[in-house]
Amino acid sequence: MAITPNERVIPIPAKTARAFMVRAGQTVRIIDVQGTQCGDFISYSSTDYREFFSQSRTRTNNWKIELTTGDKLYSNRDNVMFTIREDLVKKHDILLPECNRYVFEHIYKVGVRTGCQEHLAESLKEYGITLDDIHDPFNVFMDTGTGENGALVIRRGPSKPGDYVDLQAEMDCLAALSACAVDQGEESNGGVCTDLRVEILPA
Repeated sequence: MAITPNERVIPIPAKTARAFMVRAGQTVRIIDVQGTQCGDFISYSSTDYREFFSQSRTRTNNWKIELTTGDKLYSNRDNVMFTIREDLVKKHDILLPECNRYVFEHIYKVGVRTGCQEHLAESLKEYGITLDDIHDPFNVFMDTGTGENGALVIRRGPSKPGDYVDLQAEMDCLAALSACAVDQGEESNGGVCTDLRVEILPA
């Protein structure tokens, strides 16, 4: 069951996801508990799940691929869903999708494992949201970019224990966060998946 707006502290254990409601004016504080752990944050309008966070609209409307304090997260309808109010890390990804079964089996070649896409879908299933409805996320604390010949690059996460980013809701939202499940290589979550925590701060 999703967390209600009245519940203030939401633990996100490693390799899991939790869903929660947030009202306009409240702030979602996402905290890296141990450091170097990224999280996949997604959101939907609480009144119409066909409106959801959009990486592409966010890139275009901010005209950048690196977001920090003052920047806004946009929906697929070009409405502002969240504003970044405080950011201790200043590195977040809006290029890559969630990890999933395909990534583990065909890219990392470690066999069949569930990833953030499956974990987010599980956390949201009571709302009728399925695996196919999980959109590209705002990947908090994840440092990415491009390298030689335009190749995608993932760098070791820069967040330290206790670092956080504050997202102030500009509309009532159903949101979910996964503590990323990738532990292949030092670049992804420092090679060890750890916990995140969400705190819902009042308006």
